[in-house]
Amino acid sequence: MILCLEDACRRKNIESACICKNFMIEGTLKLLDLDPNLARDPELRKKNALLLERTYRKTTRSPGLTLRAWKVFSLTVSLTPTAS
Repeated sequence: MILCLEDACRRKNIESACICKNFMIEGTLKLLDLDPNLARDPELRKKNALLLERTYRKTTRSPGLTLRAWKVFSLTVSLTPTAS
């Protein structure tokens, strides 16, 4: 997954980057951090995943975002550990 995402970042290909990322898992982890009961709701998980993907697409399309910043943002979003 990381190599796929790095390649997408290098090419600045948002579609490839979104395919490499798993917004459903990222969103579920974020919900678990907030409240484990929230993560049990499939509709909320789906809405949260869509919101994360929308936010990711908007941020990576920002004008002036350098390749380094694009990579850092993409990998940070994917690799941010959740609080225990």
